[in-house]
Amino acid sequence: MNSPPTVYVLESGKHQNISDSSKKSSYKIRHTVSGSPLTLPSEIEKRVQNLWKSSDKKSQYADSPLTCFLHSFDENTSTDIVHEAPFKYAYCFGKSSLFKECSFFADNLGLIALSSICLIRTADKKLAFGIKKNMSSKISGFSGYIHHDDFDKGQVKILSYLIRTLSAELNITKNHITDVIRTGQVYSPDILDEKNKTNNKAFNNTFVANLNISSGALDERFKESEQFEKGLIFIDDEVSSIIQFVLANHRDMSIHCIGAIYTYLSSFYSDYAANQLIDTIGTESIQVRLSLKSHNITVQQVIRDITPYVWGLIGNAQIAEYSVAPQMWNSLFELRNMPIKCVTFGSDNRQEVLNYLENEKHNPYFLGCNIARPWKGTSFLVCDTSEPGAEAVETVNTIVKKNRKFLGYNTDGRGIVKSISRYVEISGKQVLLLGAGGASKTVPRYLLNEGVKAITVVDSNREKTNALVRTYAEVFAKAQKALYGVLREDLPNSFPKADIIINSTPAGSIESAEQAPFDLTLLKNITKDCVIAEMVYNPYHTPLLEEALKIGCKVSPGINMLVDQAAESFALAFGSELSKDEKHLLVETTKLTLHNESR
Repeated sequence: MNSPPTVYVLESGKHQNISDSSKKSSYKIRHTVSGSPLTLPSEIEKRVQNLWKSSDKKSQYADSPLTCFLHSFDENTSTDIVHEAPFKYAYCFGKSSLFKECSFFADNLGLIALSSICLIRTADKKLAFGIKKNMSSKISGFSGYIHHDDFDKGQVKILSYLIRTLSAELNITKNHITDVIRTGQVYSPDILDEKNKTNNKAFNNTFVANLNISSGALDERFKESEQFEKGLIFIDDEVSSIIQFVLANHRDMSIHCIGAIYTYLSSFYSDYAANQLIDTIGTESIQVRLSLKSHNITVQQVIRDITPYVWGLIGNAQIAEYSVAPQMWNSLFELRNMPIKCVTFGSDNRQEVLNYLENEKHNPYFLGCNIARPWKGTSFLVCDTSEPGAEAVETVNTIVKKNRKFLGYNTDGRGIVKSISRYVEISGKQVLLLGAGGASKTVPRYLLNEGVKAITVVDSNREKTNALVRTYAEVFAKAQKALYGVLREDLPNSFPKADIIINSTPAGSIESAEQAPFDLTLLKNITKDCVIAEMVYNPYHTPLLEEALKIGCKVSPGINMLVDQAAESFALAFGSELSKDEKHLLVETTKLTLHNESR
C-alpha cells in the first residue's frame, strides 16, 4: 500500500475575478523571457523521447506542442510567471511512474506544468463533478493545460482559456458561463495513487465557474468523451454536504480536486469550513502551506520548502560534528538549483544503520546517499545490485535508488585517482597506500587502470592487509605489476620507495586519536618529488601534509578527494557531470566552511 497522495494548498480564499483584460482581472499569468535551451542528461532525454513516442497523448497533442510551466510568482501584481516548453515533459515527468525516481529533474528545470482545475456551480446551487477516464475513474473537476494560442502579447487570456476548455469538456457554450472566480492554487508532487495508478504532478490554479443553466440541463448536455465517463455527479452547494461527499469519496477523488474543494470552501464560506475538511479526512492527504506564495518566489524555492528530496550521508555517531560533506552537497544542489537537501544519519549501532537504509528504500523522496566509515561494508549488504568493483570488495560508499532498488557503487578509488592526477601522472609510479580498510578497497583497481608500477599496502592489521593484497593479486600479476603488503610496525625497517603516498586511514582527522598514519620522521626516506594525497579532509592540512610541505612535496588535501568522489557519485545518481569550474567552486566553498568552523 502506497502512502496517501498529498496536495499542498499554496493559496486559498482568494475570490479573484477572472477577465481577459489585465486591468479588470485581479490575477494574471504572463510569459517570462525565454532562457537558455532546455537540456537534460542524454539518458533522461532518451527515456522522455521513448515514452512520448509510445504515449496515447500524441493523439491529443501535436508532436511538439508547447504548454506552460510555472516559473515564479510576483506578489506585487498577483502574477504567476510561466515559461513554455514541449508538453511531452509535462506528461513524462508529471504523469509516468517511470519517472518517479528522477522527477526532481522536473523540479530542477522548472518543468512542472501550471494547469487548472475548475469546480462547476449550476444555477440551482449544485456543484458538478466528472469521472476522469484518464485518471483511473477518479472524481474530478474540469479544465486543463494552457496552450500557446492562449497567449496575447505575453499574457495568458485566462478567461478565454477556461471557456475554451470548459466548453469542450461540458458541451456548453461561452454564453452558459456567467463568471469565473479564482479561489487559490494547489500543488501535488505525487504521481502514484493508492491503486498504483498515475496521477498528474502539477501546479493547479483552482477556479469556480458559475453557470446560468440548471444541473438537469447540464447533465443532458454532457457527453462521454476521451477524458470523461458518461454522467455527472451533483451535490448540494452547502458546507456539510460538501464535507460529507469528500469524506465518503476522497479515496476515489483526484487529489487536485480535493485541493480545489478546500480553496472553494475557504473562498466562498470560511477558513473554518475549509479546515473542517482537513479534520474530516486527515492531514496526510492535505497540507496547507499558505505562506509560501506570500512574496516573490521561484518555483524551485516553493518545491524545496514543501517536499525536499533527500540525499543522505551515513557515518558514525559523530559524523554531523566533523563532516563538511553535507555543506558541500547542499552548496552543489543550490548551485544546480535542485530541490534536494543533504541530511546526515549517524550511529555506532550496525542494526540502526541497516534499519535506516531499509526504511529509506521506501521513502519516495530519498534519492541515495554517501557512506562514510565505518559502514561501507554494512551498506553493501542492503544493495540490490552493485558495480563489479564494489562487488569484488563488498564495500560501497555510494547508494543510488532507482525503481525502489538500491544500486551500490564505490567512488573512493575514482576520486583519489582524479585528485592525484591534478599533480602527477600515475602511470609508471610506485604508490604507498596507507590503510587496508573500506576507503582503500577500490583504490588498487583504479591505480592499476592508470598504469601504476607497484603498490605497497600498509596497515596495522595483518589480516586486513593480506586480504586486500589477495583481492587484487591475480589482476596485478596478469598486468605484470607489483603488489605488496607490509605491516605498519615494519615500516621503520623497510620503508618502500614511493612516488605517491595515499592516506586512506582516519589518522590525522579531528575525530581520530591518532595524529598520523605512521611515524612522520620516516618521511626523511622520500624526496620532494613525492606527491602526498589525503583522504582526510578535516582538518584541511593534516599533520602528514604539514610535514610533507616542509620537505617541499606536492600535497593533495582531502578536500580534493572529497569533491572528486562526490562528483563521481553525482554523475551516477543524477546522470550529469560536474564541470571543472563547478568542482573548483565546491573545493573553495568547502575550504571556507572548514576555515569558519576552525575559528
